Amino acid sequence: EGRVQGLTPPVRNRFAGGERSARSWHCQIRRRALVRSPPMADLKPFRAVRYSGAAGPAADLVAPPYDAVTPDERDRLLACSPYNVLHLTLPESDAEAARLYREWLDRGILVREDEPSSWLLVEDYVGPDGIARERRGIVVSLAAEPYETGHVLPHERTYADTRQGRRSLLEATRVQPEPIFLLLDGPLDAELPARTPELTVDGTRLWRLEDFDLAPLAALAGRTADRRVCGQRHDRHRSPRGGRGDGSAGPGRCRDRRIRRH
Repeated sequence: EGRVQGLTPPVRNRFAGGERSARSWHCQIRRRALVRSPPMADLKPFRAVRYSGAAGPAADLVAPPYDAVTPDERDRLLACSPYNVLHLTLPESDAEAARLYREWLDRGILVREDEPSSWLLVEDYVGPDGIARERRGIVVSLAAEPYETGHVLPHERTYADTRQGRRSLLEATRVQPEPIFLLLDGPLDAELPARTPELTVDGTRLWRLEDFDLAPLAALAGRTADRRVCGQRHDRHRSPRGGRGDGSAGPGRCRDRRIRRH
């Protein structure tokens, strides 16, 4: 039973012998007028936690994703600064990461934004073909949902022990220290701000977007579910859900970097 806009009472989708002509007319109206809203990804701005000037040069603080760091590279990056992010993303122990995170907040090494915001991320890079390119993306908070919702489509399998390791770190620190990486086939309506970026390091620029409207992006994600993939870091996306299908366990959101290539 469904309601047709402008018609009351509801039109019933049934047919019976001599009533077929009138019923089919009503059914045609119903099919044209009743429009289902497309599913929308649950995207929200968030209160970011970021380094303050007291942490030192940004180049000494950043690092590749934890699973792309070799043991030698880890030692080198940790030696760059006592506040390098690998102390949190690839720590000696989950308890140590939690202790350092709280300590850095208390000492003002890390500061939490007063208001929720979305962020514009612009990266300049040279591809394997030697051509320089620019990549733009929006950094937002994404609800960690079962893959069955269709909002995020996986492209690879992950290992249970890896997911459990990331989950344990989340439970200890109560923070998502690394974003996931999503590709979305569609336009990104975000112009470069005229002001100086909040962060510039290694060819990457980051701007706060206080009034960015996420609704068109979320709606686009719902309409293009057959073309959207989770490009990298499934373990970060599944860990808040415990790798289960019900989405009930653990911190419920993760940082989502939605990218459009230029």
